[in-house]
Amino acid sequence: MSERAPIRTVGFVGLGHMGRPMSGRLAEAGLRVLGHDPAPPPAAALPDGLVLVGSPADAARGADAVVLMLPNSDIVEGVVDGLLDVLEAGPTLLDMGSSRPLSTQKVAARAAERGVAFVDAPVSGGVKGAEGGTLTIMAGGAAADVDRVRPVLDVLGGAVVHAGEVGAGHALKAFNNLLSASHLLATAEVMRAGSRFGLDPAVMIDAINRSSGRCASTEVKWPNFVLNDRYDSGFGLSLMLKDIRIAAELAEAQGTPLPFGRAAVELWAAAAEDLGPDATRPTSPAGRAGRPAGEGARGGGMTGSRDNVGAVRLHVGCAMWNLAPWQGRYLPRALPADERLRAYASWCNAVEGNTTFYATPSRDAVESWARQTSPDFRFVLKLPKPVTHGSRLAGADDELRAFLDAIEPLGPRAHALWVQLPGSFGPGDVGTLVRFLRRLPASHRYAVEVRHRAFFEDARAAGLLERALRETGAEWVPFDTTTLFRTPPTSDAERDAWLKKPRMPRRAAALTGRPIVRYLGRDDADRTVEGWRDWAATVAGWLREGRTPTVFVHTPDNAEALELARRFHDEVRALVPELEPLPEPEPAGPPTLF
Repeated sequence: MSERAPIRTVGFVGLGHMGRPMSGRLAEAGLRVLGHDPAPPPAAALPDGLVLVGSPADAARGADAVVLMLPNSDIVEGVVDGLLDVLEAGPTLLDMGSSRPLSTQKVAARAAERGVAFVDAPVSGGVKGAEGGTLTIMAGGAAADVDRVRPVLDVLGGAVVHAGEVGAGHALKAFNNLLSASHLLATAEVMRAGSRFGLDPAVMIDAINRSSGRCASTEVKWPNFVLNDRYDSGFGLSLMLKDIRIAAELAEAQGTPLPFGRAAVELWAAAAEDLGPDATRPTSPAGRAGRPAGEGARGGGMTGSRDNVGAVRLHVGCAMWNLAPWQGRYLPRALPADERLRAYASWCNAVEGNTTFYATPSRDAVESWARQTSPDFRFVLKLPKPVTHGSRLAGADDELRAFLDAIEPLGPRAHALWVQLPGSFGPGDVGTLVRFLRRLPASHRYAVEVRHRAFFEDARAAGLLERALRETGAEWVPFDTTTLFRTPPTSDAERDAWLKKPRMPRRAAALTGRPIVRYLGRDDADRTVEGWRDWAATVAGWLREGRTPTVFVHTPDNAEALELARRFHDEVRALVPELEPLPEPEPAGPPTLF
């Protein structure tokens, strides 16, 4: 045991879902607790005995130990840098949040230079564990330092594991949460499959918990948060996503590939984008226990709350990423094929994958697409023609498998797979569509475009299709051509479009958290902009509801479509100022003096 003075006063920085009950238990145990949070909760929500102070430094002055319960490593580093200016040798810093182990080691080294001991002690057990003092605590640090703060840890946890040197606690916590996140995904898939077969979810959970498939998800999460339709664990998607990314990055930094873990990270990232990063519950029936589990994460669930949405993002793009009139005007001239998409992606953050309708790309080509785009770029890829038009969704399994295998390198960049159906596919074919969508892999989202007029003019047919899409978590993609057909054509490209494009009524209802709109304007930019005014208002409304829309702007000749897509984004951003900006476009040519 260290000979330093016993711990009587604790500074506690971070009074969120976990910090409040943890600091309350320390106060209840007779310790003097000085608490700080940059956004302090109402006084009524503060635990008895906690003294609220105005800064981390105020919490640390005179403390024997300082607990940090903060969202991420960047914040921890900033807070610790400030605390080292006021701390003297003697107190111990405890980082009890989930931080990056390599960052933890760097912070601990800086603290050691100032004579301040550092222990990383992340926790597992959630809000209930914090309230009951039953957390599992994974501590990293010198044995003497861990022993000194053990009285604090014993108040907070039912089990304290000394994992090793500084950083070991954070590493173990990250790997634990990667397992937790993975078996929650696996449980959701199994429950969804069993529900579709007709099994009762409660019966499944009871049997599994008596069998070899049991895990924390079946024993705790499903009985306490899913089957009872509560979804109120208090642990948001963004926190789990942060932890499992730490695990994957740490493993890869050590030269250990994690193919299954990376797949889990991608699925959680897609869920965070769909539901909002701080979501703990779906408000759509799509994710509820009464339906196949996991359905909401594929396309139906959303938070519907601005507080539960992180980045406010609108994806915009065009029907292609390379067009001759763009060269030298928007994009650099004579770019090699493996750089054209990169240049396009500096203008827009999404693109329609029309070419996949005519031919399945090679896997090498798709890997090139992934290399040329950032992780938040999005493709909406059209299913191959043999699947949608040739077999009318009732065959062509080999073509479908080849397509799904080819696009695998895109990962979450594949925003949705686009099922464009022929005009002859009508209300009588909806059953075929449902069967087709149900057998598609749940790792993708799906969007359906229909062109049979009954779906737009017959309320019963429209309702039939909407129910089918909601049931399968798919979106209905409108192709708005009303601006094109409002007045007679005035250019060769418009005359050609009049002959080839469908005359579809405008439809502006979203079924999922990721609505997709295809808008066709005119070759005259002002008429195109005038025609999308209603869409700008609709899309702004979707953003305020917590949705993440995608809008593709077409014109008959597409000569100005790239610039128009950005202009649409600008108009929506004027209505929703918190909307994330688009990237800055690459110069189309070398800088000149004139």
